[in-house]
Amino acid sequence: MLRQANFSELQESLSLLEIQRKLVVKCRTKFWITLVIAFVIIMFSVATKNTALMMFAGVLVFTSFAVAARFSNKFKELKKVYNTAYKNWIISGLLKQVDAKLDFQATNGIGSHALIRSKLFDNVAGEYTTEDFVGGVLEKTWFAFAEVRVKRVEYYNAEGKKNTNFKGIFFCADFNKHFNGVTILRSKLGKEKIKPKGLSGRELVTLEKPEFNKIFGVYSTDQIEARYILTPSLMDRILDLHARTRVNMSISFVDSSVFIALPLKYNYFEAPVNKSLLQTNSINRDFDMLFSLCGIVKDLDLNTRIWTKE
Repeated sequence: MLRQANFSELQESLSLLEIQRKLVVKCRTKFWITLVIAFVIIMFSVATKNTALMMFAGVLVFTSFAVAARFSNKFKELKKVYNTAYKNWIISGLLKQVDAKLDFQATNGIGSHALIRSKLFDNVAGEYTTEDFVGGVLEKTWFAFAEVRVKRVEYYNAEGKKNTNFKGIFFCADFNKHFNGVTILRSKLGKEKIKPKGLSGRELVTLEKPEFNKIFGVYSTDQIEARYILTPSLMDRILDLHARTRVNMSISFVDSSVFIALPLKYNYFEAPVNKSLLQTNSINRDFDMLFSLCGIVKDLDLNTRIWTKE
């Protein structure tokens, strides 16, 4: 069940944005009507086989396409303004309901260097875009996440399958333990037990929790350190996070940081066009995702400092 946002704080903004949304829809409708008119003119002129009429129809079709192009450009312009306002007013407002101290930057994101540092991606040489940055400090822990799209990236799951594209949320945070090696967790998509490619020098780690081994393939450069990191309590928390997000996540522990890649099909934090903003489902979906992602710090108990980590 989705968490419910407090809409009383957003009502004025939602009402103004709903007017903008209707303008976007109206412009898109005019675009398609104009194209339909052009198509009808073409079909009619061809059916008549009248040269003079066909020449006149050609002028009308050219005019129709010119008008359609204007509507198309206007639609893109209106949609961009509408989407920007949605992020600045609604997403920022929803984030304040989660934690007022956190920062949201719609046009910024997480650099590709973070993905490379995470060791979850073997190569990030393809087209890279990122937006919707959220970050800050919760109690003692710095964290950040953003939407990321990468084309032609080498990304492997627990079955060794190479994914040429990655689209989803990339999360990174300060971890509460020091470690020197690299430990990687990958969700298992099926029953195959093939060692993933791209994990050379890292051994399979079989942990003492069978249900965890069933869901995650764990690989590390240091078996002892992997067990030091993945305490029974942390494994339970990761299993809970996996069950709640219901995606094939990958997690790595590198240089005293934790990185999480969440591949997603749904495009979060974007203004709905086809549904009214006064219908709250899409907004609650965004709020629930913000709450869940910010809650990872608490879910994984990252604020608990152990040994020399301060």
